[in-house]
Amino acid sequence: LQITVDLTDKSLQNSGHSREDKDYELSYSGTIQLNDTQKGLLNVITKHFVLSITTVISAQVYFITLTTIHALDEWDDFSGTKGEKTAFNIAFIFWGLDGLINCLCICMNLDFNHKMYFKLCGKCHRYCKICCGRKTKEKIYRNQRLELHQQLLL
Repeated sequence: LQITVDLTDKSLQNSGHSREDKDYELSYSGTIQLNDTQKGLLNVITKHFVLSITTVISAQVYFITLTTIHALDEWDDFSGTKGEKTAFNIAFIFWGLDGLINCLCICMNLDFNHKMYFKLCGKCHRYCKICCGRKTKEKIYRNQRLELHQQLLL
């Protein structure tokens, strides 16, 4: 991490302001590299995020399906018809799929299913890891910048 501070600001000389009146800009002129511990933590966070979002989306699809079927039942009065049985069969299929997805996500959360996780969720994991890594590096940079700014003021 390299942070530079420009203390010779040409605009201050012509404006009549002193250095104390000007907030100095800290410029980022390097790349932030995460250490092994941070990379490992980023992998764990990304894995939990991907699996959690998967289970939430699965549950929402099931609840939307159930709500839609219930609304159609009230609207079209399927009472005792073949349509009612079909609608409830669809609801049970989505319920079963939701349970299956939840079980798969719990299993993939375990260490010994690492290969299965990357086979099923690898692309999503890589994309989310890039996004989370970028945000982590931005946060580290902001914290370093704040610390340096406070040191300059002391």
